[in-house]
Amino acid sequence: MEAKQSSNDPTPLLDALVTDDDLQRLEDRLGAFNVFEALGVVRAEVRHSNFLAWLLDPMESHGRGDLFLKAVLMDMLKNAPADLRPLSAAHLDGADLDSAEVRREWRRIDLLVICKEQNFAVIIENKVDSGEHSSQLERYEQIARTELPGMRHFFVFLTPDGDAASDKDWVAYSYAQLHGVLRRVRDHAEQSFGPDVKIFLDHYLSLVSNHMMNDEEIDELCRRIYKRHQEAIDLVVERAMGESPIQAALHDLVAAQSDRWVITKRNKTEVRFVPKPWYDVLPPVREAYKDHRSGWIACYLWCKDGYLEFSVWILKTSNPEVQERVAKRLLQSPDEFGFALKRRRQIVGTQALQLVSKAIDDWGEHGEPDEDSVIEKTKRELDALWSRVPAVTEAIRSVLATG
Repeated sequence: MEAKQSSNDPTPLLDALVTDDDLQRLEDRLGAFNVFEALGVVRAEVRHSNFLAWLLDPMESHGRGDLFLKAVLMDMLKNAPADLRPLSAAHLDGADLDSAEVRREWRRIDLLVICKEQNFAVIIENKVDSGEHSSQLERYEQIARTELPGMRHFFVFLTPDGDAASDKDWVAYSYAQLHGVLRRVRDHAEQSFGPDVKIFLDHYLSLVSNHMMNDEEIDELCRRIYKRHQEAIDLVVERAMGESPIQAALHDLVAAQSDRWVITKRNKTEVRFVPKPWYDVLPPVREAYKDHRSGWIACYLWCKDGYLEFSVWILKTSNPEVQERVAKRLLQSPDEFGFALKRRRQIVGTQALQLVSKAIDDWGEHGEPDEDSVIEKTKRELDALWSRVPAVTEAIRSVLATG
């Protein structure tokens, strides 16, 4: 890693970064113009959802009717557990979905597809760069069942890595799976696309491939670049993120206690961190985020639309047996560690589990937070968690020792 600079002038740091040979290779790998990157779509959930709504809507200007909608829904059904399929993929194969209705942000649901002729409704929650919050999936499920009574409901949780939802009624679906089905449609039917539709689809597939799917070459280049230029990259991210002052203050609160917490993710809406003793004792079996494979019992400060929530999650790993044994021990008695599952959840080693969810403050979407008050409330929550960390660490250690 490059040495810290004594001067406040960041120019030498940035000069070293932009002249790095690996950075040039990375730019060559990703450098082709992409309209979605130019529009800032890479990690923007709203814009991903807008494009997907356009693509799936049979009445939209792509002119391919229900081609995309049918292919995507059939793939989602094929990949869903049998008990969560309201109908089979074969049932849709011969169906006419040209009259299907696609809605955006209906009752705050990201994507809603209503197929009246098939008596079928698909509710899609799209999570590109943020986690669940405030029991939202349960709320959306209740809204769908109340507002669309008598229909067969299919709940889909769309994420980059296909993470399991906190609610067992939701089917996990990844952007890699979405990329696969759209690529197949493109390859089989490209002769029927207009040139503009083909270009947009190709650009979107490239965006998903480069930014939301594993690519070993890109991963290795990024690791080498970050190792050599961590200070410069952190500076660029800090200046470019455009995060709110309260979000920056939350990050600084956690970062100031580096003896307690390891920060594993930061963006405009959340700070994800792991108590250092957990990070040190957990085996490195986290499937995603290769640099933080030990941080799979993670804490979140999630802040959006004037609402701040603290949560603790057991994330999905590549070792479900270990994951399940640890989960069962931590959830053995709610009074012991303060961890408890939501209603209707079961401990399954292949699913993510929310252990704690607590509102810290709510100043409203258009309100102004009292920063001192918010930070003080958050500090109390972190102190309370830290008081339980030694006991949780010992419980984890004992489970791993008997495996």
